[in-house]
Amino acid sequence: MISKILSISKILFVVLILASINLFAQEENVIIKNYNLELAKISPPHKMISKLKGKWNLHYRLWIDPDKDPEENDGTADANLILGGRFLQINMIYSIYEKEFTSEHIVGYDMDIDRFSLFSIDEFGTDAIFEYGDFDPDIESIVFTGVDSISANPSTDEKSFQYKIELYIPTEEDVDQFGFNTYFLDQEGKWKPLMETSFTKSE
Repeated sequence: MISKILSISKILFVVLILASINLFAQEENVIIKNYNLELAKISPPHKMISKLKGKWNLHYRLWIDPDKDPEENDGTADANLILGGRFLQINMIYSIYEKEFTSEHIVGYDMDIDRFSLFSIDEFGTDAIFEYGDFDPDIESIVFTGVDSISANPSTDEKSFQYKIELYIPTEEDVDQFGFNTYFLDQEGKWKPLMETSFTKSE
């Protein structure tokens, strides 16, 4: 009789433990779900970059040699919100050396780390750029910084160069122009323009 009672007690104890584990797992799942839902919300930074959606005319200046005058030409851009407004996809088409080139840029804001993100690819090569950046209110721009390791050449001791990309977003609600500029850090520690692109809304 006593052994039977002990067996029942053990069973009840195991059931209680399993119930507690299940309850804890459910609570943990709710916490994780709520956390993920919070990260998926559209935030003010997302609304900031959404101001750039639309069709644009662009004019660029490209410095092949920083000590010479830049190449200049025009093009077009189409910027669309994707994934429920969480990212802005910018497609640019322009001509360089009498040949048409396309570039794709995806701008977002990572709620998990509270920073802007930029992913860029183009027809100049097969490499991709992915950087994080922060908004600088003094210049009304999101500033992304990175290092171009591809430019490094061990045979000539040529080192990789440091670059920054500034996405200029005016503070007013109705934006009819913005800028997308790339600079590199020269050997004297000065930022030199590599490519400056200005956009004017076409529609």
